[in-house]
Amino acid sequence: MTQEARELLQKALALPDNERAELAGNLISSLDATVDQDVDAAWQQEVVRRLHEVQSGKVGIISWEEVQQKGRTLLNGSRPLRFHAQKEQEYLAALSWYRERSPIADINFESYRS
Repeated sequence: MTQEARELLQKALALPDNERAELAGNLISSLDATVDQDVDAAWQQEVVRRLHEVQSGKVGIISWEEVQQKGRTLLNGSRPLRFHAQKEQEYLAALSWYRERSPIADINFESYRS
């Protein structure tokens, strides 16, 4: 990663959560210029289905803060995080790739492995 990219990353990390999320989405979208219309249509149907479930009261909603807290509880709980053997190898390969490119990868990924 270039110095300019590192500086840009630091500025991006200082943004509020909603702006970081929007920026991240835009960056990810820029990597895949082709849109699979079938996948896009399927996601649209899924969004509509989930919206109807919420609006009808069939399912409830919880705040993002509660989702984060539940995730932290699960990750810090008494049960260690386990991976399927193949997924473990994929995770380690991805982690290695990110470590080579990002000085903060260890913080972002290793903190979740106990």
